[in-house]
Amino acid sequence: MTRAFWSGASFAEMQRHSSREIILLAVSRQEYVGVLMTARFSAMLHIPGDVRDAIAFYGKAFGAETGWATPPADDMVAQLLVHGIEFWVHPADEAIGNPSPALLGGTAVRLMLIVDDPDAVFNQAVAAGAVVRSPMQDHDYGWRDGSLMDPFGHRWEIGKPL
Repeated sequence: MTRAFWSGASFAEMQRHSSREIILLAVSRQEYVGVLMTARFSAMLHIPGDVRDAIAFYGKAFGAETGWATPPADDMVAQLLVHGIEFWVHPADEAIGNPSPALLGGTAVRLMLIVDDPDAVFNQAVAAGAVVRSPMQDHDYGWRDGSLMDPFGHRWEIGKPL
C-alpha cells in the first residue's frame, strides 16, 4: 500500500497514507527499496534549450517513448525508454550543477546503444539529425559499431558484438 508513495503517486494518493507512514518510509527508505525495488542504472542527459526538442529527436532517432515526465514545458524532465531501456533528459543549468556538454567543451561520456540491427538505428539517428563521428564498421576487437553526436552534444555509439 505504501509503495505508491515512492513510485510517483499523486498528492491525493499520498494523502491516503498517514504522516507516520510517510515518515517511517522516509526513515527506512533503504530497507524499503531493498525489499520492493530492483536496482537499475540510468543516465541523465543535460539538454541545452527546450527539452521537448530532445524528446522529439530521441523519438525519431532511436524510437524513444516517454515513460514519465513533468508537465510539458521547455524545462520539463522526462524518462525516455528505448526498447524498455531508460535514460532521462533534464534541462542544462549551470546554476544547479547541470552543465551542457557545450559548456564543458565536450562530453567525457559515451552512451552505448547495443541493438540487433545497429546499421538501421545508426542511419535512423543520422536521418533525425545526429552527426557522424565515425561510420559503422566491423572492428578487430569483435564489435560492429559507429559513433554519433546528437544535436545536444551527447556522444552515442550504436553497435553490437559480432
